Amino acid sequence: MKKLLIYALFFVAFAVKAQEGYFSAYQVVVEPQEVEMIYKLMNDYYTANKPTGVTVSLW
Repeated sequence: MKKLLIYALFFVAFAVKAQEGYFSAYQVVVEPQEVEMIYKLMNDYYTANKPTGVTVSLW
């Protein structure tokens, strides 16, 4: 029974570690007339260079 508990805890620890997520935020100060251009540049860059499994949100 003790071995079963140890194996279960070991499995749970690895399962939790495998689902670890990260969050990064960037702040860019842009003139109001340039908002659309900067949005397009950033959207194009992250669309073309996004690694597999990564989610990018521009808001």
